[in-house]
Amino acid sequence: MSSEQHHDMSKMQMNTKCVHFGYNPSEHHHAANPPIYLSSTFEFDTAEACADAFCGKPQPGQCNIYSRLTNPTTNILELRLAAIESAEAAVATASGIGAIASTFWTFLKAGSVLIASNRVYGCTYALLAHQLTRFGVNVQFVDMTDLKAVAELLNKFETVDMVYTESIQNPTNDVVDLEEISKLAHAKKARFVVDNTFATPISCNPLKFGADLVIHSATKYLIGGIFTAGAVMGSADDICKIRFIGIKDCTGAVIDAALSFAMIQGIETLHLRVKCMSDNARQLAEFLEKHPKVEKVVATALPSHPQKDLVAKYLSIPNGLFSVYVKGGIKECQAMMNKFQLAYRAVSLGKTHTLVNHPASMTHSTYTQQEREKYGIADNLVRISVGCEDAIDIINDFKQALE
Repeated sequence: MSSEQHHDMSKMQMNTKCVHFGYNPSEHHHAANPPIYLSSTFEFDTAEACADAFCGKPQPGQCNIYSRLTNPTTNILELRLAAIESAEAAVATASGIGAIASTFWTFLKAGSVLIASNRVYGCTYALLAHQLTRFGVNVQFVDMTDLKAVAELLNKFETVDMVYTESIQNPTNDVVDLEEISKLAHAKKARFVVDNTFATPISCNPLKFGADLVIHSATKYLIGGIFTAGAVMGSADDICKIRFIGIKDCTGAVIDAALSFAMIQGIETLHLRVKCMSDNARQLAEFLEKHPKVEKVVATALPSHPQKDLVAKYLSIPNGLFSVYVKGGIKECQAMMNKFQLAYRAVSLGKTHTLVNHPASMTHSTYTQQEREKYGIADNLVRISVGCEDAIDIINDFKQALE
């Protein structure tokens, strides 16, 4: 395909962007797959070209200095990441927590006020509650599904630097009213940052609802649970700051070219995997909701979801992960988990395998028992990331595990 034949991908639909965006074979020796550029440093034609690149005004074809900053393979990935989240720009990182930490360290300092959801990924909570506070950041937690409580907390401060939430909260599967939270955040001139890992760009684009930055633990759905990686999408100016401050100077959470290639390959099948997992999750959730040993199911695929109006507003398709409350407590949850023959007892999500996690003793053990009780992370809650196996086999595995 020549440069003239290469279509304007910005006009293409989501599935096509996942497969093609950001890569033109004619610019890479006509290789059908993007090459992996395993070079730490890049040579310049002239000393003047080198100086221009360091001044942020690179000459054509001379934009790469050092792979801790940019890399040709990663550049392709970042164009695709920005496209699928409808962002101006994106930056990839070596892990999801690397993306989150790099964003925090770029825009926060001693004395900054950060308002965060009280239900987030356990390691994010640890970073917020136990690490940022060590450096003088004032971190306040609130139930992001309670708009009145969010407004009241924001109004306690003259200035707020950042509001942080997940689009679908981990592990309870609550859906956040992004548009309303963005209005509250922007009224205080705060950056509104949304972790969109659970929803995926296939289902939800928070930037369209007022978010300033979107974060992904790309380890999950974007790659498919194979490697650790992360990404941040947003305005070109904000992404430039995260790249050259948060990543380059603070965290060093640099993605390498081989991992960038793996993520490019993962994104090519993202739309297929997400739709398969969503359909499987619906079928499993319907089965479990009727099971006598299940107290309740919170799944965006079910009409019984307590925020079905928000599900309809923000999610184009239900997510492939949901919460199940088993009758009993930790003992009963563990008894069920110990009987699985197909599903894996494992953390993470978005993998082609079905993964079952007990948050209170696994991913959210970073919360104290008192914090879990306060924030609604119950001992009888089990988080299920549904995979791409046949739905009947997944259901049968849960059926025998609950016997």
